[in-house]
Amino acid sequence: MRHCLVTALVLLTACSAAPPPVPAAVEPAPIGPPPIPAAPSPSTPRPPEAPVAPAPGPDRDPALKTSAPDRFPAFATVSSETRAKLVTSQNRSAADLYAALARDDDNLVFSPASVSFAFGMVYAGARGDTAEQMARVFRYDLPQETIHAAYGTVLRDLDLGEDSKIELSVANRLFGEKTRDFKPGFVAVTSDHYRAELELVDFVHAREEARKNINRWIADETQKRIPNLIPENVLTPKTALVLANAVYFKGDWKVAFDPKATKKEDFSTPAGPVKADMMHARSHHRFAEHDGALMLEMAYEGDALAMQLVLPVDDDGLPALEKKLDTGLLGELSRKLGRHEVIVTMPRFTIDGAALSLKSTLQKMGMVDAFDRNEADLTGMAVLRMNENLFIEDAFHKAFIEVKEEGTEAAAATAVVSGAVATSAAPPPPPPPKVFNADHPFLFVIRDRRTNAIVFLGRINDPTA
Repeated sequence: MRHCLVTALVLLTACSAAPPPVPAAVEPAPIGPPPIPAAPSPSTPRPPEAPVAPAPGPDRDPALKTSAPDRFPAFATVSSETRAKLVTSQNRSAADLYAALARDDDNLVFSPASVSFAFGMVYAGARGDTAEQMARVFRYDLPQETIHAAYGTVLRDLDLGEDSKIELSVANRLFGEKTRDFKPGFVAVTSDHYRAELELVDFVHAREEARKNINRWIADETQKRIPNLIPENVLTPKTALVLANAVYFKGDWKVAFDPKATKKEDFSTPAGPVKADMMHARSHHRFAEHDGALMLEMAYEGDALAMQLVLPVDDDGLPALEKKLDTGLLGELSRKLGRHEVIVTMPRFTIDGAALSLKSTLQKMGMVDAFDRNEADLTGMAVLRMNENLFIEDAFHKAFIEVKEEGTEAAAATAVVSGAVATSAAPPPPPPPKVFNADHPFLFVIRDRRTNAIVFLGRINDPTA
């Protein structure tokens, strides 16, 4: 089956003279790493940041020898244990973000990887309470000087190389106002770990040209699937920096669906039954059952990535299943996966989601200061002028997914009888096949099998919508 997904996220960081103070938000109870010392008020000059000693403890990688607030170590691959800790944080925050975005009965798709990489770059410039709130929202369980090397390791591990049978690309870019003095340490961190080049643009006198340039880069990195992410009149003369991330994936099923078997059948939506194009196949896949849910994992060519469909046993069981995401349901189902013959029924579907502003969502999740022009402490990014402060003006995210029958066949890879031995007794009859009938709302996950990272996450309530 041919499968195509794209996503992009942009953060707008504006520079503005500080207005009258506003009441500070109440912070949630800390659940992340130890607090990072708070910086002075943005309205007063900050002293130069001096290097600090590396954080002690078992989480620190031997490859990371030195650390400073403005210059984290140049890229060095971290251990598999450290990489796994970051991926666990990414996947836990993905469940949190899903819960915040899953409103009404709409279909949904977003890229936790895209959001995480983009805000990882922001975290490189965050200090004080701003950094502490980000650490809680993104569930970081590593010292700050280790986080970026771990992001760099995951980014490089996701690279499939030119000989891969599928396409997966993750790209980052900084677009900075040409009159701004960005700190060399921040530029080096985003370049070393996130492969993000800094491109200087003119937000003051040529905002529309800069906007088109950024949108053109996003479109190019997503094979034209995301053509105009940043809308008109968003950039202002006080915009200082745009941080952009784009993720693109396209792959064929390892075991394809036969288009001739697709037919119109009932799909039970929250509003009632609809006629959807339902695909059918019978083949060997990984399958699991746990806590009122079924999981079907279908690999893409090359086996590096797979789609996991999570189906509630009850037709109206998706809301209850969604509430279990933060309890580790996906992980428990994944651990129980075993190879079975499965009779699969699932709909064709396409989601071309509208561009989302993540500002209010992240604020409700506890990331408050970064969006506050008075309280934000992003002083690791740039040298500030008198009576001004950097803060995140807004964050946009858009994703696309299309699932169809097309693909190539890999029968040899699905043969599971290689362990059989000759015997004079009649072989026992094979177990009956499992049945996975996705004729009612379900979740889907695109997961990188090598790192365990969730690249895309979403749900289908109505495949015809």
